[in-house]
Amino acid sequence: MNGFLQVNGSARIAGDLQITGSIKTDVFNFDGRFKKLDVADNFAAYVRCADFYIGYSGRRGAPGRALVDNGNHLVLNYGNDWSYASVHSSLEVKNALIPSAGSGNNGIIFPSDPGGGSGDSAWIKFYPTSGENCVLDIGVSNDAGDRIYLHASGGVYANGSMYWWSSRELKDNIADIPVKEAKQLLDGLNPVSFKYKGSTKEKTLGFIAEEVPAVLADPDQRAISGMDIIAVLTSVVKDQQKAITRMQKQIATLQGA
Repeated sequence: MNGFLQVNGSARIAGDLQITGSIKTDVFNFDGRFKKLDVADNFAAYVRCADFYIGYSGRRGAPGRALVDNGNHLVLNYGNDWSYASVHSSLEVKNALIPSAGSGNNGIIFPSDPGGGSGDSAWIKFYPTSGENCVLDIGVSNDAGDRIYLHASGGVYANGSMYWWSSRELKDNIADIPVKEAKQLLDGLNPVSFKYKGSTKEKTLGFIAEEVPAVLADPDQRAISGMDIIAVLTSVVKDQQKAITRMQKQIATLQGA
């Protein structure tokens, strides 16, 4: 039939309806089961409406929407029954990426165990600790000593104090450093000046990790521990201070005699 089929009332189709052209209507109500939408060889499909709902209230519960234009927000999974939404390609965010605050599974949680094994995890979280105090928690946790790398050719700055966890509760086998050992470690340190490759700073003072005593470097002998070096210096300086005090007492004794 090359003309038009005009239906002024309702039309009920019990079987399949095949349309090779377009459907043009001012109001389109469909209360049945819509199993498939195939736009054939067209690369784009347009849905023009004020609110676009996807979801099934019978499975999701109220409000039963998976994608909704919620005022000035586009909400994916309006309910809480999805554990996550998977994106299998790059995701470009033109504005800020705003994860939820909280110490649980909120924030940015990286995939577990990327290198195999079990128990490996990494995260970036932001949450309150007490009152109005909040913490930005950047962590990695496993039993193999994984590390956090900060790569910044211009340096890493802290606008405030920087602390190392050092509570007795975190430590085993606590013992004083023998003075003789501390002096040997200090003798093994050779201060040098250098320029980091790619840095704009022409001169930096420090040490060569491959040349310091092993206990003062990381297992790969590629980085050094400033806290360990401070401990060595403190031990040697305290011993020297004791020697100076003894000498001062001896001088005072001789002067009194």
